[in-house]
Amino acid sequence: MHRRVAGLKKTFIKRRRRDAPDGRRCYLPRSWVDNVVGQQVYLSRALSAAKTGWLTKVELKAWPADR
Repeated sequence: MHRRVAGLKKTFIKRRRRDAPDGRRCYLPRSWVDNVVGQQVYLSRALSAAKTGWLTKVELKAWPADR
């Protein structure tokens, strides 16, 4: 399953809203990136683990800048 990145914010990757199942933008920590091959980004965790760990826009605003 391919997803596109909408941009970067703080130390997070911003996913496109239209790719999210609930239509809400979410943010994945850059530290989860395991490998990049061409335009493919591979995460170091399974989709189910990623879903429980990604942040919403509101949660990202509250995230400390130094983390």
